[in-house]
Amino acid sequence: MGAGKDKYYFSTRDLVTIAIIGALGGIFSVYMGYIIADAYNAIRVWFPVAESLSGIHVIWIVLVLGITNKKGTGTLVGLMKGIVEFFMGSRLGLFVVLLSLIEGLFAEIGFWPLRKYRRVSYLLAGGLGTASNVVTFQVFAPFNNPFLFGLATVMAFISGVVFAGIFSLGIVDSLEEAGILRREPHKKEGLRLTATKVAAVLVALSIVLIAGAVTFLPPQGSTPASTDGATLATPLPEKTESLSLRVTGSVAAEKEYFIYDYKDHFVSINAPEIQNPHGTASYEGLPLKYVLQDAGVKPGATSVDIVGSDGYYNTLTMAEATGDGVLLVDVRGRIKLIAKDLSQEYWVDMIATVKVY
Repeated sequence: MGAGKDKYYFSTRDLVTIAIIGALGGIFSVYMGYIIADAYNAIRVWFPVAESLSGIHVIWIVLVLGITNKKGTGTLVGLMKGIVEFFMGSRLGLFVVLLSLIEGLFAEIGFWPLRKYRRVSYLLAGGLGTASNVVTFQVFAPFNNPFLFGLATVMAFISGVVFAGIFSLGIVDSLEEAGILRREPHKKEGLRLTATKVAAVLVALSIVLIAGAVTFLPPQGSTPASTDGATLATPLPEKTESLSLRVTGSVAAEKEYFIYDYKDHFVSINAPEIQNPHGTASYEGLPLKYVLQDAGVKPGATSVDIVGSDGYYNTLTMAEATGDGVLLVDVRGRIKLIAKDLSQEYWVDMIATVKVY
């Protein structure tokens, strides 16, 4: 009978913990994505400042590692979290499953090698798991500015240490003190700093990085003051898939649009600089309103999904989509939505499909 207890690597309790916390993490991350974006747009700061809160998405992964204390659980809860996010309608599409899985894998890479140093293992798991998010995005949507990429990675690592690492360690400690979890054998702390001191140091460092970034770093995608938005577009490029989109759904005829075929209809608008709401730039592009009118939106259609080739999407009301300040702009050889009256969370990049319904 005793041997039967070790028949399976994961106990029923482990699997239930992975399923419940992974599902909670997936639901939480979907809605927190919207909340964080709106909060940062309200206080008018730009990426990578937003990375300062990204560690909250990895809390669940590190927490399960601490609760189960078994290799593989971080990767599994990352996978579960990503699947739930996908079915909850994450705008990252299927990509969110890969993203969350990699977060779990990197959290384990940080957690296990220095496991004998209890505190260090939690901090590294949180930091590496969160920083992997930025690195993964770099593969699929690279930064033009290496310094910006480095800054975003550092900010994500700090956020992961503070939120995913310290918070998860505190929760596990509380569960052990309450007798809910079996207390771990004595481990070396590895760091003499208390969790509070570590958090204070990291938060202070974050403030310095944020202040320096906002003050000295030009935002990604911004245009110099002496130029206009036309610099974002290459005149009459060759017809490519990345500069074409397809209108589908509730329209008279589904149709593909290569935006430069309609250059005579391009207009210019002034809107916030890309990823820097503090500044203003001039953009030239094809009005989304023209595309919808040309495709023939059917009566009764109320919404428009703007879908990127990477699966990321956002939904506009018909009134928003047909506004005068909404353009399809060539940015570095890809179609990007520029909407002067909408949060940049709605500025979908690499647009492939416009779905009307």
